Amino acid sequence: MRKLLLILVSTFFVACEGILNIEIIGDGQPSDPILQRVGQFTSIDLYDSFELEIRSSDKQEVYIQAESNIVRYVNADVTDGRLFIQRLPNYDLVPRFPIKIIVTTPVLEEVNIYGNGKLLIDSLETPALKLNIYSRAKSELQDVLIDQLQLLSNSGGSVALDGVFRDLSFRQAGSGTSTITGYSDIARIIQEGSGIITANDLYANNINVSLFGSGLIYCRGLDGFSVLINDNGLVYYTGAEPDLIDIKGSGNLVRF
Repeated sequence: MRKLLLILVSTFFVACEGILNIEIIGDGQPSDPILQRVGQFTSIDLYDSFELEIRSSDKQEVYIQAESNIVRYVNADVTDGRLFIQRLPNYDLVPRFPIKIIVTTPVLEEVNIYGNGKLLIDSLETPALKLNIYSRAKSELQDVLIDQLQLLSNSGGSVALDGVFRDLSFRQAGSGTSTITGYSDIARIIQEGSGIITANDLYANNINVSLFGSGLIYCRGLDGFSVLINDNGLVYYTGAEPDLIDIKGSGNLVRF
């Protein structure tokens, strides 16, 4: 009978996971950044509404900065070369100051953002990076040097991208707002839905612009320039005339 009771109690708590969360309210006393003991990683998955800063360095390190009574509930752990950043289960964190994760690394291959926080990638140099944003996070990549960048923004957040690339693939789905500046040999800019991409200060030798839906793209043409519009969106362009134009629906291509 006792064994049956323990099983029932255990089942109850498992079923209630996520319902019986404990709320932790910040005490207003931010800690200094605390170095985490983690293994080596090439990918990062960020959950929750934290602020993540990523910078280039010869040394790979992870720091957590939060209020003194909250920092223990923020977890950074590496599994199979992937750094997972998230709050401990069954706790709701209510900070008075932002929870910050600071990562320095010599190389990075993939970043996935699932929380509605902030992402800053500053002066990162890496051969290839896949960045997937599945939330309304505010993301900024400044002064980056990435040979091959694949960036997906998929939930209506904002992205500010500035850097030098050889091969840039930028896809925004939904109602997000993005700005792209810098230089690239090859660039593919894709907007799906009602979002806005401002890329007229991106200087790409060969650029392919595709717009699906009611969105808006600003871009610049140089040597190679092609435009595809499907539906009723608008593409505003400056610079060279497009080599290839394909418009399906009531959309339009406008020089500005």
